[in-house]
Amino acid sequence: MAAIHGRQADGPDAGARMNAEHYCRQIMQQAGSTFALAFRGMTRDQQRAMRAVYAFARIIDDVVDAESPVREKAAALSEWRARLATIGGTHVAPPTGKARWVPPSRARCALWDFLVHPLRGYPDSVVATLDNGRPVESGHPVMAELAWGARTFGCHPRYARALLEGCARDITTATYRDWPALRDYCYSVAGTVGLLCLPIFGVREEDRTRQAAINLGHAFQLTNILRDLREDAARGRCYLPQDDLAHFGIAAAQFSAGGSPGIDRERFRSLMFYEIARAQSCYRSAWERFTVDEQRLMRAARVMSRAYHRVLQKIAADPVGVLHGRVGLTWWEKVRVLCAS
Repeated sequence: MAAIHGRQADGPDAGARMNAEHYCRQIMQQAGSTFALAFRGMTRDQQRAMRAVYAFARIIDDVVDAESPVREKAAALSEWRARLATIGGTHVAPPTGKARWVPPSRARCALWDFLVHPLRGYPDSVVATLDNGRPVESGHPVMAELAWGARTFGCHPRYARALLEGCARDITTATYRDWPALRDYCYSVAGTVGLLCLPIFGVREEDRTRQAAINLGHAFQLTNILRDLREDAARGRCYLPQDDLAHFGIAAAQFSAGGSPGIDRERFRSLMFYEIARAQSCYRSAWERFTVDEQRLMRAARVMSRAYHRVLQKIAADPVGVLHGRVGLTWWEKVRVLCAS
């Protein structure tokens, strides 16, 4: 899908024309992400800003993971750096008050989308026209929506820039020596997302909430790393700290193709339990820092946290399973996550 990976096709027909807000909604709908349901308890403006953050993160991740030459990936990221440079850093006061719950009829529709994940058609030729009557910034709808989020909620563009640079590491860096190095990567690709979202939730950024958002990003990213161990190995990447692998006597090359015959499963389980404990600590540390009122405002983050934490629990129940297939949530597990949040 060329439109997602950086350049929009020229010569669109009328059927491919849509505004910037709808463009970001399309990206989320096509991805069938858990985020789509999590956002449904928020106001329309909050949902719009969150979709912009999601769409940007998704696009940059797709650029990095594309089956393209490194030179082309680097060029695409350079284009996105230039686009981000057009977004100012003017900060506005974050919204106050409680997030609005959606009517039951809309919630039911969201639940159906979340559980079934219908893939929507996504045209290759997509051109956004206006952002509240203004031309789209930098010729790309996601930039228009990110700029709108910055104006409306005070989402600081520096976090979007840090996110891009973190994802760019995947082009040149395949391993991380120790936890401090991996923690820095987790901040760039996940902690920054939490910091972009804080003002959208209506939570003021200060030292306490900033660290909480970063820790939650660490927890999410560590869960992703453990879940995608085999998939990343197939791409020649291993995010688990090399120091940890050496300590437990495991080689990263053994993660692909269901684990090599020579892998010591008991050592592998010990490694996984060690990393799971680190992720669990990040979840606890994050939510302990948020006040009760802040947690109420962050219902979308609670939904995502419960979903990711449930994935982590399933990995803990069968650590070796990540070498044979991707761990996910069942239909009923998703229902429980929604009801418990």
